[in-house]
Amino acid sequence: MSELNLKRKTEAKKRTLKRRQAVTRSLYMNDDLDEDGLDQEGEEDDSACIYSRSKP
Repeated sequence: MSELNLKRKTEAKKRTLKRRQAVTRSLYMNDDLDEDGLDQEGEEDDSACIYSRSKP
């Protein structure tokens, strides 16, 4: 039973870490975009889309 709980806790920590990394990447990748997903020159920037749409 204890081994199973340890395994679950480890998996939960990994998921939490991945979620935090995805959010951090999303924040850094999107900081030059406005609400419409356009960069400062008005061109669509899809380089950050894979991170901004990741599920928590």
